[in-house]
Amino acid sequence: MNQPRGTYNRFRIEEDIWLCEEVLKADPFNCEHKNVVWLQIVDNLNSIPIFAKPTGERACKHRLDDLLSQYRLQEIAKLKRSGSEEQYQMLWGLLVQIDHLREISLDDEAADDKPVMPRSKEKSSKRSFPMSMAQPTEIQQRVQAMQFPISPPAKKQRAHAAPQQIMVAMSPTSSTHSINTSQNSSSLREPSASPPLATMPRISTSAYTLNLSSTSNTHDYVIMLIQQNKNQLDLYERELQQSRKLREKELDLERARLDFEEKKWKQFVEQNQLQHDLLKDVLLQQREAHQALLALLKSPTPEPRNGQLNGYSPDDS
Repeated sequence: MNQPRGTYNRFRIEEDIWLCEEVLKADPFNCEHKNVVWLQIVDNLNSIPIFAKPTGERACKHRLDDLLSQYRLQEIAKLKRSGSEEQYQMLWGLLVQIDHLREISLDDEAADDKPVMPRSKEKSSKRSFPMSMAQPTEIQQRVQAMQFPISPPAKKQRAHAAPQQIMVAMSPTSSTHSINTSQNSSSLREPSASPPLATMPRISTSAYTLNLSSTSNTHDYVIMLIQQNKNQLDLYERELQQSRKLREKELDLERARLDFEEKKWKQFVEQNQLQHDLLKDVLLQQREAHQALLALLKSPTPEPRNGQLNGYSPDDS
């Protein structure tokens, strides 16, 4: 009850690839305990860090059915979605192999469910004329071919045991009896025919090939992830270099501005120093002039002599 509703896993194309690879490895279609195999597939998928949310058996089965239906309907846009072209090609190859495995399992189930009707003697006796005439002739040719002394190869066993009738026919005492018996019984039984292909045990010749292909697909996917990470690292390094160059240019501009300001203030200080020196010289000169004036004012004036008062002297008369 504490789990929020709607927390199902919505598969992405990377998760679809992992799901198809696990299905190819386990092959849940051609096995006895399918539920156990599906549980193992779900455990393997949940152990992969690429899955954002935990998924279940039912979700995996439904997703695989959706992928196969999209593959059969050639819905390329739904399969590709937002993935890259390499991921789409990899997913397409995996779906081709899974669809082949599923068709094999469906054929096996149809062959197992098909009822086998027993053949009656009446139907076996109503064979066509050429077949009833060709059967004894074929048996005679086989018996005549087997009567020749053929030395078997040393240390070599036959894959299948010879039929009992032919083994009896190999003995010289029973060769004539076997020919007569085969001729008399040929009209009462059908020729020996191979069992139908549906009832024969199917040998999975593509299991090893599928395993190798799934392994190669996983290897290609890992290489693709490594290449993507490498490309991202290269892009990040280029961005760092560009930002470093831009920062260096900004620092150069700031350094030039500070140098210009420093020169400007130096010139201003020098001008102020010159003005200060000039004002100091002027003040010194004024001070000297004031001191000289004060000295003149403080010096005693000479008294006028008799007859020189008011600028008049007796000699002038």
